[in-house]
Amino acid sequence: MCWLSGPAGYGKSAISHAIAELYHQKDRLIGNFFFFRGTGDRTILGRPVATLSHQLYHRVQATTRSIDNAITTDPLVTTKSSTHQFQKLIIEPIRAASNAIPSFPAVIIVVDAFDECDDKD
Repeated sequence: MCWLSGPAGYGKSAISHAIAELYHQKDRLIGNFFFFRGTGDRTILGRPVATLSHQLYHRVQATTRSIDNAITTDPLVTTKSSTHQFQKLIIEPIRAASNAIPSFPAVIIVVDAFDECDDKD
């Protein structure tokens, strides 16, 4: 995990976008989400989990069974805490894929601008 922090205007978002583009070109980017204040869904804390899970599902075939199972087992998983959703819809599917595929590459997911999320806690 790489965490960029610093004052507003120092280029953190520019770096995040550049990293996402670089790894997309290398076909290594699994997913990305960029918070953006004042844009509806892109300020809601729970939104990145659904977006990243959707991207993971469509980019890494080895994760589809685990994601399908998480939703089938708990149809209300998307109403649970963001931490629970992240565990069930992102972490566990990635672990399942890495166990199924010995050569599974490092997963690159870019999330930017948490400070622009409406949920300050």
